[in-house]
Amino acid sequence: MENDRLANETAALHEEVTQIRSNLLRERTAVQTQSQEQEQRQVALLQREKDSALQMENLTALKDTLDPKLKEITALQEQAEADRHQAELLRDAPTKHQADLDQQRSDLATLSSQLHAKAEALTEYDAALKRTAAELQIRLQQAKSQGITVSTPVAP
Repeated sequence: MENDRLANETAALHEEVTQIRSNLLRERTAVQTQSQEQEQRQVALLQREKDSALQMENLTALKDTLDPKLKEITALQEQAEADRHQAELLRDAPTKHQADLDQQRSDLATLSSQLHAKAEALTEYDAALKRTAAELQIRLQQAKSQGITVSTPVAP
């Protein structure tokens, strides 16, 4: 009986040890699986880091290539804007010059009309002076014929 009990206990202990061993194997397998998955994640993460570093290098190289091009394009745009402004000035210059010429022509026509009017006025004034001088000459002759002594002032 004692042997049976010991045999039962030994069998129970063997069963328990088998159960523990089985649990340990399952846990060991799970830990190994987790370890392998973690290693795979670590490898993937390292690969991503390498890819990111390579992308960063590529972007930096691209930026280094594009920055001078961008400066060149900006300079060309500024030059194009200055050229456009100059072209507008050159395009508008003949029109402005024509407007200035038209204004000068108009001013000259006005001055010409004014000079013509003054010339006519001076001609009329000269004619009036000549008539007055002739009338005075006639009166002087009449006065002399009537025996009146007339002295003519000398122009200063």
